[in-house]
Amino acid sequence: MNYRNLQFNVITFWNNRLKRRDFIALSSSILAMASAKGFAMPLDSLKADQDTIKINESIIVNTETIVPITKLYNFPPLLAPGSKVAFASPSSTTNQWEVSKAIKMLNSLGLEVELGKIIKNQQNKARYLADEDQVRAEEFMELVARPDIDAIIAGRGGYGSMRMVEKLDFDVIAKNPKIYMGFSDFTFLLNAITEKAKIVTFHGPVGVSSFSQFTTNNFKLTTFANHPEILEIPLPQAEILTEGTTKAPIVGGNLTMLVAALGTPYEVQTDGKILFFEDINEQSYKIDRMLTQLKLSRKFSNLKGIIIGQFTGLTKRKAFYPNYGYSLLEVFEQILKPLNIPIMMNIPIGHISEQITIPINSIVEMDTKTKKIIYHYTTI
Repeated sequence: MNYRNLQFNVITFWNNRLKRRDFIALSSSILAMASAKGFAMPLDSLKADQDTIKINESIIVNTETIVPITKLYNFPPLLAPGSKVAFASPSSTTNQWEVSKAIKMLNSLGLEVELGKIIKNQQNKARYLADEDQVRAEEFMELVARPDIDAIIAGRGGYGSMRMVEKLDFDVIAKNPKIYMGFSDFTFLLNAITEKAKIVTFHGPVGVSSFSQFTTNNFKLTTFANHPEILEIPLPQAEILTEGTTKAPIVGGNLTMLVAALGTPYEVQTDGKILFFEDINEQSYKIDRMLTQLKLSRKFSNLKGIIIGQFTGLTKRKAFYPNYGYSLLEVFEQILKPLNIPIMMNIPIGHISEQITIPINSIVEMDTKTKKIIYHYTTI
């Protein structure tokens, strides 16, 4: 029997009628050596007739080493009308007025919304932080442990999530799978949660986001349970730096925070994955420095693809005494193009009014020719 063509693939099915609080966690693993062809089962035959989560493990291994069960990342239960979303304050200050548009949008989707105590009682007493580290961590963990909360969304980015990360209990987080969403500074916690708790997290809008129709549609498409297991995201505005196709788990977020995590127990794991990144108001030499640091940290050594956010002034050179600096496009060409992997640019993620939502550590197909990415609600 030839095992070189085997893969390891975990598909989680859930009943769309269920709310998160009604889910029963099922963690069963069967690891057997069988050919992909002989072990394959039709997807229809795997759908549940009852309110349980079904897991089918087809053995598919790209190399001769089987992926250990401990490496699995699990999708949290997705949303449905009646689910409850809470706005937390892991980073900088926000208030009820600033998240009012987000509340209205979530209510329009049939979701209940709860504001964290820090937002409701905001006193602006902790400078650039929403509150003291211990207070922010305690609020976050209270929302994590509550079975009636189906999703936790960061009120805003700014700064502060990495100051409280050591105060979080990732065992408790792992036992309370739910949607964790945000971007910018929250990148630090998204990657920490997905690695420490083995839960797929979501890079998407925060409470102060504009929630345009595009952002709202993408949020609903990605986080609600009534969609197929394969979800196509067309990206007609994409610009191609390096052509190609690839399929791998996706990780990433704000570039500054990805670099800030290097050397810590919470740094992003990029081996065999697609990396996405974005940032805002950074000069090209700073982007150069951060990308070079990722490269020197071996984060590019076995990448399968790269997705770059929308950076303004890609071809503009700014003054850098006594000359001019490289443009951002030149920086990408110098550092990333030699990797010889598919690279797409100008993707709507992060600090923009219209953004897509990305499930971190889900399987993603990337095709530069068709200019689209495909989410597989399947994890490794």
